[in-house]
Amino acid sequence: MHTPTPEEATSLNYPDNAIPFQIEEIKKADELFDMTIEGSPYDFEQMLPIEKRGQRSLAKKKLKQLKVLDPVIRGMLHEGEEVIYLTDGVKVHSAEQLFIGWLMYYYNHNAFIFTNERILLIHVIKKTKLGKFVGAIRYEDLLKVKTSFTGSLRIKFRNKKQVLFTRVAGQDRKFIKEFLVPLVENSAATVDKQAPMIQDLCPACYQKVDDKNASECPSCQCGFRTPRQAAIRSLILPGLGDIYLGSALGYLEAAFMLFLWTGNIFGSIELIREGEEPAAVWISTLIFLGIIHLLDAAKSHYVARKGIFPKEAIQGIRNRQQAKVGEGYCIPTASGPDTTTNEAV
Repeated sequence: MHTPTPEEATSLNYPDNAIPFQIEEIKKADELFDMTIEGSPYDFEQMLPIEKRGQRSLAKKKLKQLKVLDPVIRGMLHEGEEVIYLTDGVKVHSAEQLFIGWLMYYYNHNAFIFTNERILLIHVIKKTKLGKFVGAIRYEDLLKVKTSFTGSLRIKFRNKKQVLFTRVAGQDRKFIKEFLVPLVENSAATVDKQAPMIQDLCPACYQKVDDKNASECPSCQCGFRTPRQAAIRSLILPGLGDIYLGSALGYLEAAFMLFLWTGNIFGSIELIREGEEPAAVWISTLIFLGIIHLLDAAKSHYVARKGIFPKEAIQGIRNRQQAKVGEGYCIPTASGPDTTTNEAV
């Protein structure tokens, strides 16, 4: 991957995407309205309203989140693209909750960045820690948007599929309804009904990646973790697939599985001592444990297709790029709007 020099970072290839101050130094949202910020891609008045008491509390949380997301957001922006709003939510799928459970909340929490071109998605952990993958939703791919007082956001796409996000703040739901609904209605008659859903982006260069099974980015050669390798590792020992995908929860799963293997082995030996047929005991034990391995392999394969998982963490990629260029560095931006299609997630 090409990392821009300081001269390139100020050239036409990287225009106005670097804020000439360190956002980490901002203590309160009020400070953003007391200064002139040249080249900022953010509409702070829209993103962080502070007129009301409840708004101030939410603005404080968003500023804290923005400090974490800022380098990635600026890297994802196209030339001339501006950020209008920021929120976050958890993607919910009934089948996931039934078969995989609470673990999916780890992979399904996303920050939503509404720009004048599209919606950027960044996987986050507990709101203020960068996750594993990034994506984008084009406004022209949306068919219908609905919000509810229970904190949910339902997005229906032109390919008739839909996604449901929960835990969206009330103030944010109001913005989404006022901003997205008219936009979607006005574009309804001019868009291809075979439009995709969420586009997968490379976490290093932010170019679109069509193949969920790709082992590296075709644009910058950043290495990816593949669904196949995640499944193979979980087939060997449940939990290894999650560790491969970067989840520390995999260590707990692997430890539990080793405990389960140990318990079943000693239990089988005890049954044989009591007179049970050895072949029948071992076959039933292996079938039971084998089913668990197969189910976990299927789960890891499914999870790995939720996005493009880089071999190096997003935060590590950002730190390495910034270290190479030094202070004042403008993170490389995407080359421009992508009008091609992508498989739905």
